[in-house]
Amino acid sequence: MKQQILVPALSLVLALGAFSTSHAESYIFAVPSATVTDKGSLYCEGDANFATSSAGASGFMGRCMAGAYDGLEVGVNALGLVSKPASAAELQPNIKYQWFNKDGFQIATGITGFLPVTHTNTEEGFANLYTVGRYQTNIGALGGYAPAFSAGGWTLLGGGGNHTGSRQGVILGVEQPLLLDGSGAPQLSFAADWESGNQTHAGFSSLTPGLVLNLPHNFVMAAGYSISNVSSKYNTPAFWAGYTLKF
Repeated sequence: MKQQILVPALSLVLALGAFSTSHAESYIFAVPSATVTDKGSLYCEGDANFATSSAGASGFMGRCMAGAYDGLEVGVNALGLVSKPASAAELQPNIKYQWFNKDGFQIATGITGFLPVTHTNTEEGFANLYTVGRYQTNIGALGGYAPAFSAGGWTLLGGGGNHTGSRQGVILGVEQPLLLDGSGAPQLSFAADWESGNQTHAGFSSLTPGLVLNLPHNFVMAAGYSISNVSSKYNTPAFWAGYTLKF
């Protein structure tokens, strides 16, 4: 996709990796976490990002991810961008495997493909390969209010010269429950994550803080704001809502 129609925090948008929804089990807020969707669960979601300048782009995404096996998650996202001078669409198949989970520590490795549906004569597909670790602090002492901290790295594969800026970077994240429900599970939570570098493709090189609200009957919704490392013209407020189906 051309640089002028790409905005941060859209392809890996808006999730919260510590809490009781499948979205929460797949991402921190805008980047992947070390946790995965439970085996036998299917999570589907709709996202919306809104440009704050004429140089940015508004985006809409539908995503589904499933726990295919213990520690293994597979999914696909469908992304549409609306901007000047051109709009674009993209498919994003993804897979992640959690290969370590012990004593509050989790480590996972995954890959997400970015496959253009439009502009295929000028744009190449590429992939984001990442590994991220996560540690949740003393649950016994803090109960449902125990925070979690994440760190990892990412690298872009393929794509030729279409994607300017950094091709590797680091991931940092924090997750903090703010309000618990009657069962002691997080109801309202704060999360923030950051990816280093100056990559202009959606979802990379930005700081994204936000709030997540877990609702009854496996519904969840969230709002956040992505602050680009590259330029304030790529900053975007973002919203999502999702539902988990357990088999």
